[in-house]
Amino acid sequence: MDVVDATFNHHLPWILYELASCCFVSLDLEMSGITMSPDKPGGEVQTLQARYAEVKAAAEKYQILQVGLTICRENLVTGKYILMPYNFNLSPNTFRETEISRDWTFQSRAVEFLLANGFSIDIQCKYGVPYLSREEEKQAIAKATERFTRQTTKRSLNIKESDHESLEFIQAVRQVVDSWLAEGELNHNAWVNIPPPTGKLPGMPKTLSKMHKMLVYSLIESEYPALAARSHPSFMTIEPSHPERDKKAQEARLEGKKARIQQHVGFRWIVEALVGGDLTGIEDWTFKRTLDNKAVRPRYTPDTPQELSMRVKQRLVEHRPILVGHNIFTDLVYFCRCFFGPLPDTVEEFQVMVHDLFPVIVDTKYLATHDCGSVNPPSSLVELNEDLSHLWNPKIAIDPLHVKYSGQELNHEAGFDSMLTATAFLKLSAMLSGGSLDRSKIKQQQQNGGMRRPQQGRSPVKRSPGDFFAAENVKSLDMISNGWLHAQGSTLEETGSAEVAHKVRNGELIPRLGSAFWNVYSNRLRAFGTKERVLQLGVQEEKEEMLMEFD
Repeated sequence: MDVVDATFNHHLPWILYELASCCFVSLDLEMSGITMSPDKPGGEVQTLQARYAEVKAAAEKYQILQVGLTICRENLVTGKYILMPYNFNLSPNTFRETEISRDWTFQSRAVEFLLANGFSIDIQCKYGVPYLSREEEKQAIAKATERFTRQTTKRSLNIKESDHESLEFIQAVRQVVDSWLAEGELNHNAWVNIPPPTGKLPGMPKTLSKMHKMLVYSLIESEYPALAARSHPSFMTIEPSHPERDKKAQEARLEGKKARIQQHVGFRWIVEALVGGDLTGIEDWTFKRTLDNKAVRPRYTPDTPQELSMRVKQRLVEHRPILVGHNIFTDLVYFCRCFFGPLPDTVEEFQVMVHDLFPVIVDTKYLATHDCGSVNPPSSLVELNEDLSHLWNPKIAIDPLHVKYSGQELNHEAGFDSMLTATAFLKLSAMLSGGSLDRSKIKQQQQNGGMRRPQQGRSPVKRSPGDFFAAENVKSLDMISNGWLHAQGSTLEETGSAEVAHKVRNGELIPRLGSAFWNVYSNRLRAFGTKERVLQLGVQEEKEEMLMEFD
């Protein structure tokens, strides 16, 4: 499903709702440029620190153009996994009100590659979803705060004797103000406008320019300290000064400015949902449209938008979704730079940063190559899904509202690639929960028609990643209700059910959290071409016998 600027606010509550109850979400990015490592003399191999420094430099120069997210919902009863792929083009534009200017840089080879794969920069600029990073939002608020709270230096009139027009205007303003004050507090109005609505004075224009307004400000501040001037589009109001009232009004204007800046956070609300960030800025009424859609309203949904908003936000803070990606190290560097701010200098600091944001990450490239030894096997996303296309378990289908990729392959579109990543993870994790990945075993299963033999009289048919989710699979999808947000959610927690345990052992369900699978395969990012070959996140105390159990 493509999400554009005009439809983002409509989809946002549903996406947050699904993230709060999904079993995992897969991520894929398309960037405006990537690092181009120079050839090292004598075949020298990089360290992880050197690789990180290169990718960090590229992420600081280039930007994320497209984000693909596939949310996966699990049905424990039917043993099905329902995928909801989303494709977001990010807008390069920022709103003038934020006073944030963003430089966008494109690498010619990257653009050539993207255009060859159907990418449209025109669509991105016209219909892309806007966003502010955490750093940009802080900068916008800091600029607004500085403007509304700074102490302005007192202006003084400094008009040349030869500037007859300005002198005549100032004299006319003095005449209006002095006449108003001469009436006395009991007789004159609470304010007077410049120019006055009636009567003509020499040197007084019908409407005020910026220069006229500056002169009025200077006159009032230098000659009438008990008065204050307020600007309007074409005139000004002179009134008694009320410091306390003015301070409160200034504070109210600042809060209003901050609220308007927060309205431009855009796509970063989804990012904050993924990392357990602050979602208090999302108004409760945003979830009203979720409740108003009676056709798909889940039975577990609370009765008010406030209740639903509270439950979704609380769930996302307490249970961050498992993040899955393919060769995700580079994506994570760009992701953190784009949506959060400056990156740390060392790879060790980056490891800590990422693990704090995403407690559980799975790299499908690592799953596919974890026991490859010193030889790097073919492990591109397309090749991996072709190898796994014969496997019939786990059962996978696309949600009926997300059928863009049914029957068609759009390789290197972020939404499609995130869907392939989700598919690869489901099949690999189901296989690896019972032992190590053996490619010869996969080939044998391909010849036999998959993990389960086809029904009698049915010959095995090889399916490409694009037509695995063909229309007939979608039509047969039974609409489920127990995947929606409720007390337990659906995040692979251990249920204690013997039936669920049996399905896990049989490869129909992926391993439950807390099993040995996650200790061995999660939080390890593949980094071929480096001495270390793997980037490990967090601190994991692993026993040698646990590794042997899966070898």
